[in-house]
Amino acid sequence: GIKIIQNTEYPNNGAVKLTVSGMKGKTLAVRIPGWAEKYSFSVPASKTEKGYAFFEISEDTAEIQLDFPMECRLVAANPLVEANLGRVALCRGPLTYCAEGVDNNSPLNNLSLSAQLNANLLFNEEMQAYTVEADGFEDAPFDSLYRTYKPDFKSRKIKFIPYFAFANRGETD
Repeated sequence: GIKIIQNTEYPNNGAVKLTVSGMKGKTLAVRIPGWAEKYSFSVPASKTEKGYAFFEISEDTAEIQLDFPMECRLVAANPLVEANLGRVALCRGPLTYCAEGVDNNSPLNNLSLSAQLNANLLFNEEMQAYTVEADGFEDAPFDSLYRTYKPDFKSRKIKFIPYFAFANRGETD
């Protein structure tokens, strides 16, 4: 006799509406995503513990609005993962993003992301998801195998797509 209806545009948007019936006098536990550094609820949770928010349901039908803001952020691996030293991942909510050469007109190895990020979201109809454009730098290319190191970075925007859409638009870096 318990019915829970969830309305959301997740993972494009972190707003979630739960309509709960058949739980009067019971407690509903809702998982708080591990990536959610901030969150809010339309009704107070009786407690939050071990990654869950607990709601006491006192009506025949209850409505709970959950909001998990999905801001772009940089994520670093544990330094013990040697293959990822000095690298970060660009994430937004539960999604990880990647850059592809087709969007950036430059060898990807020449690009570096700015730690300040300054990310803009752009909705992509074909992917039905948000892409990200963020501040970064491009190192000037050179033709020889080696050169005396002298960084020659210029500011530029770097475009990213959700990783689930990777490698679907032809051959590219």
